[in-house]
Formats: sequence, structure tokens, C-alpha cells
Amino acid sequence: MAHDDGKRQGKDTKTVDCSKPKASVQKRIDKLKQGKDGTTYTRGFCSERVNIVRDGVKLSGDQCGDGTIDGDLTEVIVTGAQRVEIEYFNLTGPGYGVLIQEGASASIRHSNIYDNEANGVGVYKMAFAQVEFNKITGNGRPEYFEAGIDGGLSVNIQSRGNYIANNAYAAIEIGNNSYFRSGLFVPIGGAIDPNDRDVFLQTGCDQTQNAMQCLTSAAPSSTAIDCFRGGTCDFRNTEVVGESYISGLSNYDVKNSSINGFVGGSGGSRLHLRYSVSGSGYVACSTEAFASSYIQCGNDISGSDFAN
Repeated sequence: MAHDDGKRQGKDTKTVDCSKPKASVQKRIDKLKQGKDGTTYTRGFCSERVNIVRDGVKLSGDQCGDGTIDGDLTEVIVTGAQRVEIEYFNLTGPGYGVLIQEGASASIRHSNIYDNEANGVGVYKMAFAQVEFNKITGNGRPEYFEAGIDGGLSVNIQSRGNYIANNAYAAIEIGNNSYFRSGLFVPIGGAIDPNDRDVFLQTGCDQTQNAMQCLTSAAPSSTAIDCFRGGTCDFRNTEVVGESYISGLSNYDVKNSSINGFVGGSGGSRLHLRYSVSGSGYVACSTEAFASSYIQCGNDISGSDFAN
């Protein structure tokens, strides 16, 4: 049954119908009582940048309750707020799709985040993000090194069941002492749910051949993963198509995954590919990087399973 009016839903749950002239998601959020959680459903296209600074806010485009995307927003910015939920939206516009910052904690689920001028999802300054079952495509500008998901400055990002493809510079960009975890923990020999599998795909301009040309081109780069300056990229049940660059004392830890493309380690970084890693590619290391795994520096990823 549709959530058709505020009275029926209760004082802390309401639908904003964006077909009405004065409808505003921001005004609805600003009216929520401090210290009390509230749910806001949206209907139709809301050409609005929404700022969330209070705890316990839930935004949902699934106002019919049938698991379909019925809401549209241009950008959501979460600053310092805890327990924020964003689900079932089309998010596209002149900024980020979703920006989470300043120690905020938020989840983003079942959304289509596409063709934003900046990063699809940006997570910065000690924030936490749970990103699940989204499609994140075509975001950012290559000259600004923007990506599907970009995280930096001591953040934690948990990812599951996302399809992240052909964004401007990379699918995933993690740096400055931040942690990115893709997929759930699966015990050795345990069943892997294919619906939980992350796909990170970049099939554009080849950075290893034409780096400067790629930055000035409108085409996406072929860098799938960029993990730098003490970043950790920890992958489980993940498919990577495109190059992976691990630099500046960073960690690239991969299990139960498929890696298809060049993997380059530099600047004292650590590459650890183990437990059923398959695909096709080549692992190269320079400037004191090392691989502590079955697949060593200078080895091919040949399509076989590795168990070490």
C-alpha cells in the first residue's frame, strides 16, 4: 500500500510529492524533531540538493513499498549526522550523487547514481558509508580524478552487490589512510551468494599507454582501482575489470575474486592475492612494493584458482 499522506503514516513519516509546486524534501527534513528519527518518502522528480545534518534521517524513493525506484534527487549531502539511510533513488546532477563527510555515518542502497558532474559517492573526513546493491555509472571528470566511489582522510567504506562501471577516472579510488571493504566474509569452503558480488569495471582509455591523453579525453579511463597514500582495498567476492594501481604504502588484499587487468604495486605497497583468485592479468611491482601471496610480482593471473 502506498504511503499516501502524513497523517496516515504518523508524525515522523511523510511522503513529499514533488509534482506539487511548493513541495520540498529539504523543508520536510528541517521540520523533523531533534533527537527523533524520521522517514521521508518522495514521489516523482525532486530537482533538489538535500542537506542532512541531523541523526536518524531516512530518505526513500520506494514510497509504494514494492522495491522499485520512484524517487529522483539531484544530490544528497550528509554532514556529521549518524544513522542516515538513502534508498531507492535516481541521483543525477551538477554535483556529487551522495557526499558523506565530517564523521557522518550513512547507508546507500538500491539506487541508480549516474552522470553526476563530480564523484558518484564521496566519503571524506572520518566518515562511514555502507554502499549496497547500487548501480553507479558515468560519474565525474577525468581531469579531477573523479570516480564511482571516492574515499579519503581516514574513512571506512563497506560495499556489497554494487555494479560500478565506466566512471571518469576509476571505479574505486581510496587514499589517505582509508579502508574500503568489498563483499562479505565467506569462510573457506563456504557458499558465496552471487547477488552479493561487487563488479568494478572500467573499459576506457588505457592509462598505461596514454596517461596525459586520458586526462584530457572525455572517455573514461581504464583504471578500475586506485589505492594510494596508505589506503586499504580489501576485496571478497569481487570482479575487477581494468587496471589496479596500488601506491604509497597501501594494501591490496584479494580473496575469492576475479581480477582481470594489470595490477601495479609501488612505493612500499603490499599486494596479497590468495584463496581462489582468478582472471587474466599481470602483477608488476616497483620501488620496494612486494607481493606476499601465491601470485608474485612479475607473475601472470592465468585464469586458474589459487589457494594459498
